[in-house]
Amino acid sequence: MKTFAAVSCLVLAAFAPADAAVVQMSPIAKIISMISDQETKIMKDGEAVQKTYEEFSEFCEERSKELSFEVKTGTANKEELEAAIAKATADIATFTTKI
Repeated sequence: MKTFAAVSCLVLAAFAPADAAVVQMSPIAKIISMISDQETKIMKDGEAVQKTYEEFSEFCEERSKELSFEVKTGTANKEELEAAIAKATADIATFTTKI
């Protein structure tokens, strides 16, 4: 009887790794594997999206600086042009009087 118990324990121990392999191939293990694969894919996609976002953000910051400079330049040009218009208007009045 003791020999039978010892032999049955040995047989069970011999089949335990096979049972572990069956557990790894179970539907739950397959789902876990698929989730892990999906997580890896999502992380890669997230990194790509983050890179695109950073590039776009940098573009927006540069464009904002350029537009700010253009507004300042345009304002200065406006003042110069208004002064030229005022001088031309005064010249017109002076020349009209002389005529």
